[in-house]
Amino acid sequence: MMDEETRSLWDPMTGKAFKGPMAGAAMDIWPVFYSTTKKETSTFKNTQLFLSKNRNPQKWVFQKIFRPLLGLDSRGFIPPYFFGTMSAPIDPRLPKLTQGLGVIADKKARYYPLDCIAPGETIREIWGGEELMITRAEDSAIVEAVWSSTGEKPMQLLSRWYGFAFTYPNCEVFQTTDQ
Repeated sequence: MMDEETRSLWDPMTGKAFKGPMAGAAMDIWPVFYSTTKKETSTFKNTQLFLSKNRNPQKWVFQKIFRPLLGLDSRGFIPPYFFGTMSAPIDPRLPKLTQGLGVIADKKARYYPLDCIAPGETIREIWGGEELMITRAEDSAIVEAVWSSTGEKPMQLLSRWYGFAFTYPNCEVFQTTDQ
């Protein structure tokens, strides 16, 4: 991302400027938690839902006509030239469009592919002497990490593998014992 004032380039995952007058500076960052309408309305009784009436005809045409013609599945579409704009090769340990939860804590980054966490499953791991629970909702792809002792959530990102591994190049990858 580029800011309009200094035209510096910023990494949206880490909040650090990597090019321009602000290179080396860092913004405060906060995790963005994904949820479902069902979870939010049952957890927060006063939740208000606002539905957009905006309809994008180009998106509809792409979804209904061009996606099937190009043989694209529901895992997402990234233009072929996009990966060529990245300043480093993509980590080959996982397929680049793998969806998962990246957790960052204690100067450590670990990626949990969604395929390794069954719906309704909780993985328990020890990080720096504390138990971290990674839980996937029974009825969705929503996954979150929580410290069991405090209930607080560490920095976490639901992201594609290519983006997380690019930002945290030496991250660990969670694997189930049967892999």
